[in-house]
Amino acid sequence: MKLARDNVIDVDLSGLTQAERVNYYLNVCAMFNLDPATYPLEYVNVDGGLRLAIKPERPKFTCNVRIDVRWSSR
Repeated sequence: MKLARDNVIDVDLSGLTQAERVNYYLNVCAMFNLDPATYPLEYVNVDGGLRLAIKPERPKFTCNVRIDVRWSSR
């Protein structure tokens, strides 16, 4: 996979169905080790074709929370 100018993935997606685009999006996220739930990519029109672009870094609002619930029978 080749990145073109401005972090745009140089593959035209305009011929794909919506389901194929979603599958492609998920595969690209997996390839770059990105979490698709944070929407790290966006669709952009470049030179008459639909392509994916990597969004600029933005603050991540994720946190890990662990809750232990313990019951005691007294």
